[in-house]
Amino acid sequence: MISGTKYLEHVGVMRVENKTTGEACEIKFNQSGMWSSAPKSEIVGLLFSEKGENVGKIGGKWNEMIFHEKGGPNQLEVIWKVNPSLPNHEQYYGFTQFCVELNELTPDIEEYLPNTDTRLRPDQRLFENGQIQEAEAEKLRLEQKQREYRKLLEDRGEAWVPQWFKLEGEEWVYNGGYWEARESKTFESKLQLW
Repeated sequence: MISGTKYLEHVGVMRVENKTTGEACEIKFNQSGMWSSAPKSEIVGLLFSEKGENVGKIGGKWNEMIFHEKGGPNQLEVIWKVNPSLPNHEQYYGFTQFCVELNELTPDIEEYLPNTDTRLRPDQRLFENGQIQEAEAEKLRLEQKQREYRKLLEDRGEAWVPQWFKLEGEEWVYNGGYWEARESKTFESKLQLW
């Protein structure tokens, strides 16, 4: 049986690297708990130049605010701060305004999207319009369609190949073309996901 307040905790080290300049940041997500003195959600990050030299530090809490130490611990610049919760955020799974707007589909953007954009998923559209039963039925239909497509590829001895990214080692690297196709409204995908 699970009891108590449920929460999300990030633990470990994450490296963020600018592939163009070579600059990087290594962020340590501290573990909190009964036997830990680290405050819940605390992070500490070291900034590195393209030569690997430590050139700065960030810190704070990943769910509240992150600051940059500019020259010393008494010279802090806030570089990110969480937005206030929506008035009725409990009804929306605790989502922020940003999360609520992620799937928003407006007429001014729809014409620029490829047919594979997940904002066009019919089950998602139904769910967000409050048509829960219809959304569930559509979700089941889409899942069956995806299983059939995977089986077809398997039977042909083919593998799925993403259009806009390629795998290099352990990293997915953008291979170009998306923004140009979006601007000219010329997406070539013939795959009908929905």
